[in-house]
Amino acid sequence: LNLKNSIVILKMAESGTAPYRGFSEEDLQKVLHDESSNSPEEGWSLASRSQFTEVWRKHCPNETVQLIKGFLHLPGVLPEDVVKMIHDLELRKRWDTQFPVIDVLEEHPTHRVVY
Repeated sequence: LNLKNSIVILKMAESGTAPYRGFSEEDLQKVLHDESSNSPEEGWSLASRSQFTEVWRKHCPNETVQLIKGFLHLPGVLPEDVVKMIHDLELRKRWDTQFPVIDVLEEHPTHRVVY
Protein backbone atom coordinates (compact mmCIF):
# COMPACT_ATOMS: atom_id res chain seq x y z
CA LEU A 1 0.00 0.00 0.00
CA ASN A 2 1.14 3.53 -0.70
CA LEU A 3 0.46 5.24 2.61
CA LYS A 4 0.80 8.75 1.23
CA ASN A 5 -1.94 8.10 -1.34
CA SER A 6 -4.08 6.12 1.10
CA ILE A 7 -4.56 8.84 3.69
CA VAL A 8 -7.92 10.55 3.66
CA ILE A 9 -7.54 14.08 4.89
CA LEU A 10 -10.50 15.27 6.87
CA LYS A 11 -10.75 19.03 6.91
CA MET A 12 -12.63 20.40 9.87
CA ALA A 13 -15.04 23.21 9.03
CA GLU A 14 -13.84 25.97 11.27
CA SER A 15 -13.80 29.72 10.83
CA GLY A 16 -10.34 31.09 10.23
CA THR A 17 -8.92 27.76 9.02
CA ALA A 18 -5.98 28.23 6.69
CA PRO A 19 -6.58 27.13 3.08
CA TYR A 20 -5.74 23.52 2.36
CA ARG A 21 -2.17 23.33 1.05
CA GLY A 22 -1.84 19.66 0.17
CA PHE A 23 -0.05 16.83 1.93
CA SER A 24 3.73 17.30 1.92
CA GLU A 25 6.57 14.88 2.62
CA GLU A 26 7.02 16.66 5.99
CA ASP A 27 3.34 15.99 6.78
CA LEU A 28 3.82 12.32 5.91
CA GLN A 29 6.84 12.05 8.22
CA LYS A 30 4.83 13.62 11.07
CA VAL A 31 1.95 11.17 10.49
CA LEU A 32 4.38 8.24 10.47
CA HIS A 33 5.97 9.48 13.71
CA ASP A 34 2.60 10.00 15.41
CA GLU A 35 1.44 6.57 14.21
CA SER A 36 4.48 4.82 15.67
CA SER A 37 4.47 6.57 19.07
CA ASN A 38 2.17 5.89 22.01
CA SER A 39 4.37 7.79 24.43
CA PRO A 40 2.68 9.65 27.30
CA GLU A 41 5.66 12.02 27.13
CA GLU A 42 4.46 12.99 23.66
CA GLY A 43 0.90 13.46 24.89
CA TRP A 44 -0.70 10.15 23.86
CA SER A 45 -3.21 8.45 26.15
CA LEU A 46 -5.12 5.22 25.60
CA ALA A 47 -8.80 6.08 25.18
CA SER A 48 -10.19 2.57 24.72
CA ARG A 49 -9.16 -0.99 23.99
CA SER A 50 -11.12 -4.06 22.94
CA GLN A 51 -10.26 -7.44 21.49
CA PHE A 52 -9.78 -6.00 18.00
CA THR A 53 -9.20 -2.26 18.52
CA GLU A 54 -7.13 0.36 20.30
CA VAL A 55 -7.94 4.07 20.23
CA TRP A 56 -5.40 6.69 21.32
CA ARG A 57 -5.82 10.45 21.85
CA LYS A 58 -3.39 13.32 21.91
CA HIS A 59 -4.18 16.91 22.79
CA CYS A 60 -2.19 19.28 20.61
CA PRO A 61 -1.39 22.70 22.08
CA ASN A 62 -2.78 25.62 20.08
CA GLU A 63 -5.20 23.32 18.21
CA THR A 64 -8.98 23.19 18.59
CA VAL A 65 -9.18 19.45 17.94
CA GLN A 66 -7.24 16.54 19.35
CA LEU A 67 -5.49 13.83 17.36
CA ILE A 68 -7.17 10.46 17.44
CA LYS A 69 -5.62 7.31 16.04
CA GLY A 70 -6.84 3.78 16.04
CA PHE A 71 -5.44 0.36 15.41
CA LEU A 72 -7.55 -2.50 14.11
CA HIS A 73 -6.76 -6.18 14.15
CA LEU A 74 -9.00 -7.78 11.55
CA PRO A 75 -8.03 -11.43 11.13
CA GLY A 76 -8.55 -12.63 7.58
CA VAL A 77 -9.17 -9.16 6.11
CA LEU A 78 -6.67 -7.83 3.58
CA PRO A 79 -5.27 -4.30 4.11
CA GLU A 80 -6.41 -3.40 0.58
CA ASP A 81 -10.00 -4.29 1.55
CA VAL A 82 -9.80 -2.06 4.64
CA VAL A 83 -8.52 0.84 2.52
CA LYS A 84 -11.44 0.33 0.12
CA MET A 85 -13.95 0.28 3.01
CA ILE A 86 -12.57 3.63 4.20
CA HIS A 87 -12.04 5.37 0.85
CA ASP A 88 -15.14 4.26 -1.04
CA LEU A 89 -17.46 6.91 0.37
CA GLU A 90 -20.71 5.23 -0.70
CA LEU A 91 -19.56 2.00 0.95
CA ARG A 92 -18.39 3.89 4.02
CA LYS A 93 -21.78 5.55 4.52
CA ARG A 94 -23.26 2.06 4.98
CA TRP A 95 -21.06 1.09 7.95
CA ASP A 96 -19.58 4.27 9.48
CA THR A 97 -22.20 5.82 11.74
CA GLN A 98 -19.83 8.68 12.60
CA PHE A 99 -20.15 9.94 9.01
CA PRO A 100 -23.83 9.80 8.06
CA VAL A 101 -23.16 12.61 5.58
CA ILE A 102 -19.83 12.88 3.77
CA ASP A 103 -19.25 15.92 1.58
CA VAL A 104 -16.32 15.94 -0.85
CA LEU A 105 -14.90 19.46 -0.71
CA GLU A 106 -12.02 18.95 -3.14
CA GLU A 107 -10.89 16.18 -5.54
CA HIS A 108 -7.22 15.78 -6.48
CA PRO A 109 -5.34 13.03 -8.36
CA THR A 110 -3.77 11.64 -5.16
CA HIS A 111 -6.31 12.56 -2.49
CA ARG A 112 -9.57 14.26 -1.68
CA VAL A 113 -10.65 16.61 1.07
CA VAL A 114 -13.87 15.53 2.75
CA TYR A 115 -16.05 16.92 5.52
